[in-house]
Amino acid sequence: MAKLSYRSLLETNNYLRNLSDTTYWLCITRTVQESKLFPMNPYMLLSYLNTFYRVPTLLREIDAARPAEELGDRAREVSLKVDTVNAAWGLPAFYLLGREMLMNWGLLRPADAVEDVVDVLDFSRRFNLAYHRDDGHITNKEFGDRSQFLPERTLQVVESDLHGVVPGDPLHTATTKLVEDAWKANLFKIAGNFMIASELEAIGEAFALLRKGGVDPALFHDVLSKRLFTGAVFTAYGQMVLNKTYEPAGFALTLGQKDVNLARAAAQGLGVEMPTADLLKTNYDQAVAWGWQDRDWSAIGEVAARKA
Repeated sequence: MAKLSYRSLLETNNYLRNLSDTTYWLCITRTVQESKLFPMNPYMLLSYLNTFYRVPTLLREIDAARPAEELGDRAREVSLKVDTVNAAWGLPAFYLLGREMLMNWGLLRPADAVEDVVDVLDFSRRFNLAYHRDDGHITNKEFGDRSQFLPERTLQVVESDLHGVVPGDPLHTATTKLVEDAWKANLFKIAGNFMIASELEAIGEAFALLRKGGVDPALFHDVLSKRLFTGAVFTAYGQMVLNKTYEPAGFALTLGQKDVNLARAAAQGLGVEMPTADLLKTNYDQAVAWGWQDRDWSAIGEVAARKA
């Protein structure tokens, strides 16, 4: 694809630096469910190696059939999961992470397969120049860690059609106060995770009760997930507890333990009794004592079954 030259190496080096800055920002930025980047699950590490070995050849074949910049244009017009994390960062970063793993293991030298590096980053760069043509930046890092996918004119139309919100309105109270008060926003997040942990505990206890009584928990889950409890927690996590599929962890048990402790600390500071949080602490501590720290936090539902 890209002709190997001093210019192409300089452009590759520049784009590589931008990707590194974006990766650093992603690693240190906390999300509402904590950072999902670390610790890294083994299947993700294998995907880096798979990307390193397969992607350069695949991208060359794709680029020959339809240039990357045309794909960037087309991606703007279709409804699929193309976003600034997957397109601008994920595709080249997975390849580079696989390359770095092999270098750290002494299986690859920095100058090896340099043509592949240039081609992968050139494809990604051209794709993102087209995909991000409205803001004119390749990575979110260049744009103040934000992305403007829609053109400015479209944003102005959307803004003009928004419902008016003034201080005191319920919508204003529900959003801006959380943004303005970081402590309350953090408490909001802690309370939400506490509710999820509480439901995981309730699921485990209910399943343990049913098994002791000779009732199939699978039937119970199937019936209730279609009627009374149609939410994601009971539907998805309930299935995990039912099948005892706790690895690889989507959200580590130790992170659930941490959030429960944060809820208890907040309750103590505000003078609020949270007996469910105390029970959760006991069971999370027990799960860690059993060596379950690397399992998904839904494994808390297994504690009741083991004690039954």
